[in-house]
Amino acid sequence: MRMARRVRRALACAGWLLFCVSAVGAEQPTPSGRIKALADRFTALRMDYDPTVAYFTGLPTKDHTRFPDRRPSAIRELERSEDAIAAELATVPLDALDAPARATRAVLHEMLESSRRLRVCRAELWELSHFVGWQTTFAL
Repeated sequence: MRMARRVRRALACAGWLLFCVSAVGAEQPTPSGRIKALADRFTALRMDYDPTVAYFTGLPTKDHTRFPDRRPSAIRELERSEDAIAAELATVPLDALDAPARATRAVLHEMLESSRRLRVCRAELWELSHFVGWQTTFAL
């Protein structure tokens, strides 16, 4: 009984020590690095949701077989992912950023905020027009 208690204590201490050492040794990304990572995550999110963006931006895409997923559940999932990126963006201190990261942060913030505020418009329901619907962009 005593031996089992000692072994548990020893394992708990070893686990705690391993956690502390790994936390101290872990390199934290710089604020500018975090902004770049968030921008990359946002780009990947948008490209995953709508691979046709590649045809207008020149970004590479892995998927040429589908259009954006317009199901309400897919749109809500996209919105939740954007909100998570926006929440993480808000935690990055602005004064610690270099000039390129500040510009990237400003653009990313604007894109996320405008997307959030435009949700009330339900733009996914508007594109039914044979003049300006999504399908007309491929005729160019």
